[in-house]
Amino acid sequence: MKAPFFHKKVSPEKFTFHLINLQSNLNHKAMSIKKVLFATLFILALPGLPAQAQKLKSDNWEIRFEKFEKQELMFMGKKQIIYTGILIVKKDKKEQGTYRFYLPELDGKLSHLTIRDMQDNILEPRLYYNSDDKIFVYYQGTPKEKKVAPLKSKNVKDLILSGMLIWLNREE
Repeated sequence: MKAPFFHKKVSPEKFTFHLINLQSNLNHKAMSIKKVLFATLFILALPGLPAQAQKLKSDNWEIRFEKFEKQELMFMGKKQIIYTGILIVKKDKKEQGTYRFYLPELDGKLSHLTIRDMQDNILEPRLYYNSDDKIFVYYQGTPKEKKVAPLKSKNVKDLILSGMLIWLNREE
């Protein structure tokens, strides 16, 4: 039976070289493990980040998300997406209200932004979104009908915030 490798006689220089090499490899692996662990934790934490990181400030208004969800469901045999959530509205740094919103999308086109109170009552007017012209229309089909272009929107969240600003500033 052969003696295990650690029973072999090794010169002190060679032993020191192997020990330093082993320590260097362990440090490198530990750094790699730390990087992987950090990246994993960062990715896992992303969905848990609060949606209020996105907000809109205009004039005296501040609108921010308290909650944002994207739901998918089947509607008349087609997949429909509905964006829902809660918005916090402040004016002159004082809280004005908390509102629910609903924005359905069918066949890749956004339909209308509905604002509701926290008891889920619809607050008129609804803002119909024309995806082709990229404008909101409220009081559609009435003498009070008004068309308003939203602020530049990079994504659905921006469009919702801009729509809420239009709703707040609407002419009665």
